[in-house]
Amino acid sequence: MRVPMIAGNWKMNKTVDEAVSFVNQIKGQLPPANQQETALAAPTLSLVPMVQAAVGSPLKVMAENCYYQDAGAFTGETSPRALYAAGIHHVILGHSERRTYFHETDELINKKVKAALKNGLCPIVCCDDTMGRRVANDQKIHWVVNRILEDVKDLSQDEVVKVTIAYEPSWAIGTGQSADPSQAEEGC
Repeated sequence: MRVPMIAGNWKMNKTVDEAVSFVNQIKGQLPPANQQETALAAPTLSLVPMVQAAVGSPLKVMAENCYYQDAGAFTGETSPRALYAAGIHHVILGHSERRTYFHETDELINKKVKAALKNGLCPIVCCDDTMGRRVANDQKIHWVVNRILEDVKDLSQDEVVKVTIAYEPSWAIGTGQSADPSQAEEGC
């Protein structure tokens, strides 16, 4: 059975100093990695100092995004190769905010997933469940499944098992609402 993963995503919050301070506060209080994977995804500026602060602890530091190219004239993007070289081993892809605000498509997420895997990163692919669909009673599981199938399209079986799927209902992000256990189970 897979070890449960608990991950937090800081989005565009915390300064580098605040991030390192937080890591130093919690790193001695985490369960062993063989019982639970504990991870924090943080803004790119904080990643290297957080990795350094987490040395010797079970805490995993994750990137919130990466591009699908290793290098090139892509101002503002983050190279998956550079992330791995910096000690990052997980990256969140397809977050609903990236899909909504930056118009990221399943095709683009698929390219990013492939680039992450090629560079030794474990992609965590987010799958949205919108409140509009739920309220309209249109929460059809095929919509969720089809999105994931597009995001992992053309991956080998060996690659697919390295991908973590995160059920991420956008109606619960920053709203004070959360999915109850039956809703989370339905999404999963």
